[in-house]
Amino acid sequence: MTFRKILCSALLTLSTAVNAGVTPWLDFQLENGHIAFPVTIANQPTYAILDSGSQIHAINQAFVAKNELEFSRVGKVRIQGVFGEARRDKLSNVPVGIFGSTMELDGVIEMSLGHHSRGLLLGAPLFYGNIMQIDYPNNQLRLITRDSMDLADFKN
Repeated sequence: MTFRKILCSALLTLSTAVNAGVTPWLDFQLENGHIAFPVTIANQPTYAILDSGSQIHAINQAFVAKNELEFSRVGKVRIQGVFGEARRDKLSNVPVGIFGSTMELDGVIEMSLGHHSRGLLLGAPLFYGNIMQIDYPNNQLRLITRDSMDLADFKN
């Protein structure tokens, strides 16, 4: 199942949301221009970093090693980045607790993301079909499905 289908399914089942398709607000920290917010991976607490410029989701090798986690390896993928090109493992069935729900992510790339406390990088697929509402003054964010909001009502 794709991340988008899983996320949409999770959003529909969030009975605590005030409106259908709206997640609860989640506190975040702003670190060197990056938004970091709490998640769990395989029930282990960590932080996720948002990166809308990344075409993938990634899990930190240091986090996996520190917590002695095992995930299904479903192949390798070639990654091109600022430091060159590398082949990395692609993982499936990675259980992630996010926005008050737990889901399994597929196609997560295992790579170095620095300190083990930053376990996950969430890329552009998180934004497909969703609106990320970010309240910088209050350091909060939430996801809203596009079909639950008429953006024309909020245009300038």
